[in-house]
Amino acid sequence: MKRRSYSREFKVQAVKMVTEQGLSVSEVSRDLGVSASVIGNWNRKLADEGELAFPGNGRLPANQEELRRIRHRSSWWPWAPASSKLLVKIKFSSLLFGT
Repeated sequence: MKRRSYSREFKVQAVKMVTEQGLSVSEVSRDLGVSASVIGNWNRKLADEGELAFPGNGRLPANQEELRRIRHRSSWWPWAPASSKLLVKIKFSSLLFGT
């Protein structure tokens, strides 16, 4: 069975049906034909990430894309001086912890 995918707009509307219209997760689940646990996951993700939630089609959120790029770059530079590697670690931690 092929995995179904949903647009960002569909996910946001499903969550709004629960949060703004006051419908229960099980009602929305039945109406839309989507598992209640999936709608719950969407609700949590939207609450946690806001506008950054559901970037779509395999794209990473901006902060995770930056981490991926830094990791990739540092893996290509194994001969880089220690100060360069330290700079990568500092950038990496600032993305993780917002410092």
